[in-house]
Amino acid sequence: DVIGGGGSLAELQGVLVWVVALAAVMWVCSWQGNRQLQRVAQDALLRLRTELFDHIQTLSLNFYDRRPIGELMSSLTNDIDTIDNFFSRSLSQMISALLTITITVIVMFFLNLPLTIVTLLAIPLMLGVALLLGRVAGPAFALLQSQLSDTNGYMEETLAGNKTVIAYGQQNNTADELEGLSLAARDVGAKAQFTSLVVGPVVGIVQNSQAALVALVGSALAIYGRIEFGLVVAFMTYSAQLQSPILQLGQIYNALLQATAGANRVFT
Repeated sequence: DVIGGGGSLAELQGVLVWVVALAAVMWVCSWQGNRQLQRVAQDALLRLRTELFDHIQTLSLNFYDRRPIGELMSSLTNDIDTIDNFFSRSLSQMISALLTITITVIVMFFLNLPLTIVTLLAIPLMLGVALLLGRVAGPAFALLQSQLSDTNGYMEETLAGNKTVIAYGQQNNTADELEGLSLAARDVGAKAQFTSLVVGPVVGIVQNSQAALVALVGSALAIYGRIEFGLVVAFMTYSAQLQSPILQLGQIYNALLQATAGANRVFT
């Protein structure tokens, strides 16, 4: 509006000062927020790992007869790692994405209601796609964690009893058994990852359609003098600003499904 409405250079400099100041505040808040979140997440993982190990020490001999040691090791390593991955990386991204979406939508409502409605039309569709695919990917990730546990358990037990395996000449049989378990894990993992990765392209198509619709409606309103052209540019920027966190949430959903599957196994 300053550029197109005959504004002064002083006004433009004022805008620049605000941009720089807010960028500095954003950097400080982001750094401090991630620092605190990492500390809390690592403390939680420490407690989870310690309590799981302490609880395993209290279980009966009958439990150890029924559960392979390798499967327990998988819970202490592989399942904990999937939870760690979510808390260490995805959680901060999820909080940032949700805050960005919330604040952006609030500002848009204050600026122009019709354009806000047009901008938000695509969000329910994107979330619906993610939830629909999640209903398929969720059980697939749970099965993947179970299959990885069986594979890791077999490897641990084979290596622990390697002298016996060699003494009885069972190297080829154990190798074939592990290959079968690994192939099963690969197939289950491919299905789970494919289902979750479909979210990105589908959401991308919806986002591009949303940007085109905002540009069309906003330009028409500007042509008829209903709004300033600067507002159209602002809403194009807000529309693009919404796309990144929404796409991030689709990717984070993948990590959340994996962490949930790992957590279910840990608590079980």
